[in-house]
Amino acid sequence: MTVMYNEKNDFIAWVMSKKNIFILFFILNVLAFSAVLRANYPYRDDVRVVLNNNEEWHQSGRLFSYILSEIYYFGMQADSSPFFQVTAIFVLSLAGLSLLYCFKKDSNCLYLLCFMPICLSPYILESLSYKFCSLWVAISVFILVMPFVALRSVENKKLVFGAAFAAVFLALNTYQPSFGVFLCIFVYSLLVCLRGDEENRFFRRGQFFLALGALTALAAYFVEIKYFFPVTSQWGKSHSAMSGGDLSRLQVFIRNSIVYYHYLMSDWNKSIFEYVLIVNIYVMIIVSIRKIFLKNNMLNGVLKSIAFIIMLFFLTIAPLFCTTFFVKSSLRSKNISCCRSGILLYIV
Repeated sequence: MTVMYNEKNDFIAWVMSKKNIFILFFILNVLAFSAVLRANYPYRDDVRVVLNNNEEWHQSGRLFSYILSEIYYFGMQADSSPFFQVTAIFVLSLAGLSLLYCFKKDSNCLYLLCFMPICLSPYILESLSYKFCSLWVAISVFILVMPFVALRSVENKKLVFGAAFAAVFLALNTYQPSFGVFLCIFVYSLLVCLRGDEENRFFRRGQFFLALGALTALAAYFVEIKYFFPVTSQWGKSHSAMSGGDLSRLQVFIRNSIVYYHYLMSDWNKSIFEYVLIVNIYVMIIVSIRKIFLKNNMLNGVLKSIAFIIMLFFLTIAPLFCTTFFVKSSLRSKNISCCRSGILLYIV
């Protein structure tokens, strides 16, 4: 318990030592979002919430969002923008700072700028535009970063497992599509391990318990929405039905993956991200060839290169890995926005 307390204080002390950088980060994010705040545009979902005084989140498998909303609004769904959205930006900025703690603890302002896509990518900007769910989206992303903070800070594997279980379970009850953020960060941590950086050796000692905790949380969430709080909203039922047999499930997965890749590449076509991605692939190939032909390291280099390519492919599909198994998967940008930012984070 003393070790856990000291490590928690270490994280808090590190965050406080970076408060000037964090303030700059937060101001830049608010400025980037200022056009949306100025427009003050009511989306269709926002109008429906005000008219019905009900988001139906407890009927869509988002029990934690429902509880937070009842506490925040005292049962009356009133528009509190831009405070609600600015608070969401604050939470996302804190999530970016926490990621920096995980991957580059000894860092400066330049490293923090690498995590700007968490808030500045056009995908996450869309989610933050919705007045009644932007904060819950941001909280779910922040929650999913915490297991990696625990992995860096805590030696006890049981605590890492517990942190992963609690974070994934709460995030699924807050905003299900954000689970892709956890997968993206997890795959990125595996890629960091393949690089063999001594600074990030802590990842190698607890990733199994992270994965086990996440899988257990997924199973617990499935039991929750199946038996305790079933999905009853029309949208939730129509977009959460899974295919029956193994063959049809594979066909649905392939179909949805192709559609998703089409959306992704159409967004990036002839953009700077496309060229940056090509450069990343080129560097990956060169580094892999170099490792393969190092003396006494050929087999290790081949295995690492194969694993690197497989994980790089999975990183692109990770944002929608769960929902690709749904018969009527919602592939609209709003539902995958916070997850695509993970891909941008890796590219940077």
